[in-house]
Amino acid sequence: MSRKLSYEHIDKLIDECARQSNRFFTDGVSEDESCFELFRRAIVHRNQVAWEAIYNQYHKLVRYWIQHCSSAYFTHEDDIQSLVNATFAKFWHSIPPEKFDNFKSLRALLGYLKLCAGSATTDRIRRQKYQTLLTDLEEVRTLPSDDDIEQSSLDKAAREQFWAYIQTQLKDEDEWFVIYHTFVLGWKPRDIQKEFPQRFPDVKDVYRVKRNVLDRLRRSEGMRRWME
Repeated sequence: MSRKLSYEHIDKLIDECARQSNRFFTDGVSEDESCFELFRRAIVHRNQVAWEAIYNQYHKLVRYWIQHCSSAYFTHEDDIQSLVNATFAKFWHSIPPEKFDNFKSLRALLGYLKLCAGSATTDRIRRQKYQTLLTDLEEVRTLPSDDDIEQSSLDKAAREQFWAYIQTQLKDEDEWFVIYHTFVLGWKPRDIQKEFPQRFPDVKDVYRVKRNVLDRLRRSEGMRRWME
């Protein structure tokens, strides 16, 4: 019985929060008691109904924040929705019940939700850049010119740091030889083997060395820390 009354009460609270929000956007009148209480129940009491209501109430606002700061990176609907979900997950895990009293108003809560949207988006962009760096290593045949670097998403300093880090991950002279000739000089594996048959008797040896380096970099925690 008490559970039923609780749900009836929270339904009324959800409706009142929606009414107050709509009034703010239509008339500019700021009333936040109901929405603030909805956040309190979601965070302090871990009330799933309240949490779902908060998501429904504010997911469009979160989408706006994400699209505003990441339009150059994410345009696909699945990417945007994934970031919306990541934002709410970050918000949920970042505020344990005992920390709720740190937030004195709805404005403060929404401000933190906005910070979570920015953080989730930045994290995703960082991971995308990490993948871009690995793609650069695997596909780019020559180091870019200064003009190319200026047009790149990675500035010159970052690219130099990237190549410096790669050199620290090379285990022996053969690895350095293959990486340098492949990605700096732009040679194909067959060209390397043909020019240096004593070092690489078979072209498969060149491919093996290259593959080992790339696989190691993909697994590298150091690479991820460098990106952070």
